[in-house]
Formats: sequence, structure tokens, C-alpha cells
Amino acid sequence: LYASGKIQGTVNPSDIQVLASVTVDGGEISADTDDNGVFVLNGVPAGTYTVVLTPDSNSDYIETIVENVVVVNGVITDIGIIDLEPKIGSITGTITNVGVVVTASVMVGGDTVSVNIDENRVFLLENIPIGIYTVTLTPADGSGLAVKEESDVEVTQDTVTDLGEITLE
Repeated sequence: LYASGKIQGTVNPSDIQVLASVTVDGGEISADTDDNGVFVLNGVPAGTYTVVLTPDSNSDYIETIVENVVVVNGVITDIGIIDLEPKIGSITGTITNVGVVVTASVMVGGDTVSVNIDENRVFLLENIPIGIYTVTLTPADGSGLAVKEESDVEVTQDTVTDLGEITLE
């Protein structure tokens, strides 16, 4: 007869030290991920738990939660691959040119994140993972204005980086 079960899972990316933990009767059962991002929480009594994944504080990721993990005594509950949530910030700026639609964009991984300026000529690129970016400002076709790039724009956690007023020429 088994008096407990196990929770296992894999954290992505795997090259970051992550502490996986659950709270049991006021105490904590925890384990670090291995070189492949795999963790196993042993000796977890039957029940429903919230698994907390806490990345190394120096990483580019925030604590990630997996809720409603059901453990059965004598069984390994595999919660699969969990993608860590990146630390994020935002980028804003104001286009001084009047009467032209401008699109602001950045490359995140292999994807383009873009947004048009609003009626106040302001753009806000949100949920951008922390790092250094080049912001590309693209005026509408036929405006006669050139694309402008703002390079070395640093995004920091929970902060809005304001590029101030920008004039396209």
C-alpha cells in the first residue's frame, strides 16, 4: 500500500535552475530541476495541489504556477512540459508627425510584435520580454516618410520604457 504519490514535470527552457514545490499540511515538498529541466516531487500525499515553479532570481523568468494537480497514492502524476513565463515590460513613444499612421514593431524571438499609434500619436508595445530591442517605426505607404529604427532599447521588468518624442523624416 502506498501512502503517497509523485508529481513530475519538465520546465522549458531547461537551462535555468528552477525550484518546484508544493505545500503539504503547512510544510513544503520541493525539488530542483535537473540539467534537462525535469523535476520529481516525491512523497506527496493524495490530494489536489498547486505546483509553484520558482526560477533562479537572476533568470529572465518569473514564478509560474500550475493549479489543480491531482495526486493519487502510488501513482506518478506527470504535468508535462511547463513553459516558464518571461519577465516583461513595455515600450512607448510619441510620433510628432501629424496626420500619418505609423506602426511600431519589435522582433520577439522569431515573431514580430506590432501596434499602430493611437489618436494621440502614441504607441504602446506591451508584454515584451526583458532584453535589448530595435523598435521599427513604419509610416503608412504613400506618406513620403522613411522607416525609422530606434536601436538599443532596453526593456526592464514591469517598467514602461519611454522613447519620448520621435519625428519621422
